[in-house]
Amino acid sequence: MYDDRNLTQQERFPLLTPQGAALLKWMHEHPNAPKYNHFCGDRLDAARTSEVRGFEDALNADGADRQRRGSPPAWVEAWAEQCRRDVPFYRRTLPQGVDFQELPSFGRAELTREYWAFVPDSASLHDLIRYDSSGRTGHPIRIPGHPLHAAKYLPLLRRTLGRHGVTLEGEPGKVAIMLACAQRRTVTTATIATYLNQAGFSKINLRGTTQDWRDPGDVAEYINACQPQIVTGDPLSFLALCDVPLAFRPAALVSTSMALSPSFRAGIEAKVGAPVLNVYSMTETGPIGVETGEGAHAGFEIVPHDIYVEVLDDEDHPCPAGVRGEIAVTGGRNPYLPLVRYRTGDWGSLDFSGPLPRITQMEGRAPTVFRDENGALVNNVDVTHALRPFALPQYTLHQAKGGALTLLRRAGWGTSTGTTASYANLHSAPEGELRAALAGLFGAGIPVRVDFLPDDVSESGKVLQYTSDVA
Repeated sequence: MYDDRNLTQQERFPLLTPQGAALLKWMHEHPNAPKYNHFCGDRLDAARTSEVRGFEDALNADGADRQRRGSPPAWVEAWAEQCRRDVPFYRRTLPQGVDFQELPSFGRAELTREYWAFVPDSASLHDLIRYDSSGRTGHPIRIPGHPLHAAKYLPLLRRTLGRHGVTLEGEPGKVAIMLACAQRRTVTTATIATYLNQAGFSKINLRGTTQDWRDPGDVAEYINACQPQIVTGDPLSFLALCDVPLAFRPAALVSTSMALSPSFRAGIEAKVGAPVLNVYSMTETGPIGVETGEGAHAGFEIVPHDIYVEVLDDEDHPCPAGVRGEIAVTGGRNPYLPLVRYRTGDWGSLDFSGPLPRITQMEGRAPTVFRDENGALVNNVDVTHALRPFALPQYTLHQAKGGALTLLRRAGWGTSTGTTASYANLHSAPEGELRAALAGLFGAGIPVRVDFLPDDVSESGKVLQYTSDVA
């Protein structure tokens, strides 16, 4: 039965201490606090906390069964077979009696169409959390999540920071992590990470309006009052953070979700006075790697022990080390989304010359600079939000140097083949409504052309969603 009631504080935080409760109250009631619009908790009881500790122990173990050049780790074959038996999608798509490297891959398009088919039959749905990702294909994706999946991010973050000389322990009464966004609209929340010694976590919107803050000056006042040890975000939010007069120095900034150029990274480090770690992470997989090295020697060291990373060619064959292809992931820690050869849509090659394998020649999701009619920055996430109400299975948006926008969208999704559900064509939104939505974001002075994607563009999710000639 679906339960849509609000959780109690005890249900959100089974292990919350009086000191943790006091910090949670302080974060919400501080005179400069944002108007938080969401409530959440880690939902970790003693048993789950023990499981997270076990995960962290395995992550840090020297003898962890990590991937090496050549064959997959021993656990991969058993993982794939378990998924074939227990997961509806894999029962239809994974053949029996073949080697792992002969199994077919899948991508974001399949996950978008039937995310529910990736939930194992044996999984209890009691703790399922639905998360809506903005997506890169123009069609937002729903990801089923679990409290343990979220909690295990903390050991991964701690190990990532530790490999760069930063210790994340968490301290009662202190804010350990602040997630800084720079969007017109986003979820904001304050919560307690009981696994980090009852330390605080806050997600704020740096570019928020009166919907987010009572006064523009509250942004700097609140951040300086919290003094988070770690600030996470993306290159665009760190750009906004540079406009905030910080009265403290974070131990580190952790950038995810978008490509981070070395020159931009150096500029942020000089402005904020803290190292910037570039982490390759996806909602579907969680953290995958952290960037090490510079220039031609740069690459993303694969941190988790419970994922297997491949680089595949167009025929699902593994590329030799040093040869570029599409990055695919197997494994993971989300009990509602086990992955078998999931194509991420990102490209790179594998390097095995160091103690841990690395992804090199990485081509990820580059941040796109859009400008409104007044020259102000428009985050591509805000474009996704503006177009979310429309039935657009896929689209691309390009801004020319003079500011004009071109929106190309797919007319309809069509009928899905080889699935348990039939999908009727989704009628495209009227051009006038699409123009109005973009005008509300960019201003009426920006010309907008709306057209259809060419017929030869595949529905695999590999279109480059956002591009811009604007500096």
